[in-house]
Amino acid sequence: MLMAALVGYAMVFVAAECAVIVALIRGLRRGWQQREQGAGTAARAAMSSGLWGTLTTAAVVPWILRKWLLSAVKDGRARAWLERGEHWLASHDDRGQPN
Repeated sequence: MLMAALVGYAMVFVAAECAVIVALIRGLRRGWQQREQGAGTAARAAMSSGLWGTLTTAAVVPWILRKWLLSAVKDGRARAWLERGEHWLASHDDRGQPN
């Protein structure tokens, strides 16, 4: 369970970073399209609410997951998850099944 949580955290972090990159590219494109109407208009178009929402989400979601994982490690729940995983692997290994 702990490994699945860590892999899930990594996937969420990568997805959040990709979302930020996409939002930045879209913002730059919008700003470039509005450049003829002035610098202020171009800046407002580039810094849309979608960009700010994406940046906020990309910052908050991994932070929440990291806090949850750290609390699981501190509370000892992570040890129980690891022991269950080791027990499951050992029981499958005893039967001669591949891991």
